[in-house]
Amino acid sequence: MTHSAAFLPMILGGHVVRAVRLCNALRERHREEVQLFWIDFGRGREVYKPVYHGPNFRVHHHPFANPYNTLHQLEHLVNGRCDVLLLNGEPLECHLAVRLRQKGVRIVSVASGATAHYMNIAKKFAGIIDFHVATSTAVRAKLIELLGADKNIRYIPTGVSWEPLLRASTLSSTVHLLYVGSLDTAIKGLDQLPELLTLLEQQSVTFEVCLIGQGPGQQELETILTRFIAKGYVKFCGVCPIEAVWKSMAKADVFLLFSRSEGFPNALLEAMAQGAVPVVMEFGSASDAIEHGVNGFIVPQGDVAAMSRIIIELANDKSRLKELGVAAQRTISSRFTVERMADDYYRLFQEARGLGSYSGPVPNIPLERSRLDLPWMPNWLSIGIRKIRGVIRTLEIK
Repeated sequence: MTHSAAFLPMILGGHVVRAVRLCNALRERHREEVQLFWIDFGRGREVYKPVYHGPNFRVHHHPFANPYNTLHQLEHLVNGRCDVLLLNGEPLECHLAVRLRQKGVRIVSVASGATAHYMNIAKKFAGIIDFHVATSTAVRAKLIELLGADKNIRYIPTGVSWEPLLRASTLSSTVHLLYVGSLDTAIKGLDQLPELLTLLEQQSVTFEVCLIGQGPGQQELETILTRFIAKGYVKFCGVCPIEAVWKSMAKADVFLLFSRSEGFPNALLEAMAQGAVPVVMEFGSASDAIEHGVNGFIVPQGDVAAMSRIIIELANDKSRLKELGVAAQRTISSRFTVERMADDYYRLFQEARGLGSYSGPVPNIPLERSRLDLPWMPNWLSIGIRKIRGVIRTLEIK
């Protein structure tokens, strides 16, 4: 059995779930013993607990402490356990990669979006990364633009669990609309939802909207959707266990995305896997999974009227809605399964191992840190000073 190691931060989001499923699939399909080191910031532990299982899962509790000490502890945990390190775009793990690179470890870095954050990571740590993985064609194009058309850029689409549930009957006259993600009105474009619902209401479409997630825009959303909430048309479901999310997807007729900026959302693929028809505003990678009019619909950014017309048509043609849902499921089963993703990563790991142990020079990349973070400072002192400083600032504001 070969050994590699995946290390990722605990950020409430799709790439965490993707990485855990990838690790479990690699173990089951290829006997690839991937050790998954999770930086636990204490958020979302119970929400995503069902997807974390198996002997390959290790937790490192990180209370926002001195990064020098955290790196030292992580290096001790990972050292000797891996020959390939899989990165997921967090600066701290990239600095761990610098240390492991000095010991010959090969590095694979995953860019989950074409944002400035991922591109800065790719450029800053290019000197230690053997392979860059793009999770969408848009990310791949951005990496090629940044780094050049190099052979070390690979496109590996995200895979989701192919576990379709029994769908509810489509005979109901009510159209069930679903959104899953951060409740962010600016980036996720949810400030456009009231306009969409108003247009549907004007055309006498009976609908129910389920919003799953949490975020900085929830209070604003509750305010601008007050009229629809009072009528029982809109329901805020909060953060739900993954099984509950799947059940909501299996009940939904249409999956909505208004995002002004988006990577390649797991929720989109999972909704399609459950037979919900995606109706989304255009983002860079939408066409990777959605073929307009065949398994879903893509409308121009900000074109709420076009989105409403599509939903009205589907509300009046439930047989068409069912056909599109089946086509969406077929797309996932043929191209976006976690098993296919695991096979692609396994081949990449083997390619990295074929390069042999790294023995060349390693660039010195300074660790970004606060003035409170010094190599000799223990975690308890760093945390204590931060707490005292926080209290002082609070008193100053008052």
